[in-house]
Amino acid sequence: MNRTRILETLCLAITFMCLCVLTAPRHSFAACTMSQPDQDVLEFDSDAVNRAAEDWSLSRLDLYLKVAYSELQFLKADNRFRAEYEIKIDIYDEGGERVDGKQWNEVVFADSIQATSDYRETNLTKLSFVLPPQKYDVTYMLK
Repeated sequence: MNRTRILETLCLAITFMCLCVLTAPRHSFAACTMSQPDQDVLEFDSDAVNRAAEDWSLSRLDLYLKVAYSELQFLKADNRFRAEYEIKIDIYDEGGERVDGKQWNEVVFADSIQATSDYRETNLTKLSFVLPPQKYDVTYMLK
């Protein structure tokens, strides 16, 4: 290879590496583990995505909860069907101290009686917490 070809290849490689670094997702150093209490509660799917917050010294924990309509009890409300359930999320640090959390009621509407028992119909909820980067335990309770 001649000298010009080597320099061109080296410049392309450096440019590619810079693009990879600049376009890579930001990461934080927090980690979380999830647990579902062993109680008579709704079955649900959950996921957690942890990334750096706008302030890079903090971590943003995005929690996603998915509940199938077939898990809920719907009541006729006007010309639709309505279900309501309670969500409680607690976040604990490594020492077991509660550092954040939220509790609220989620309301869901279905247009038909068939949809109320369809496991493919779901309600998706997203909630975000901004926390210092560290390991957390997240507990969910839906009832």
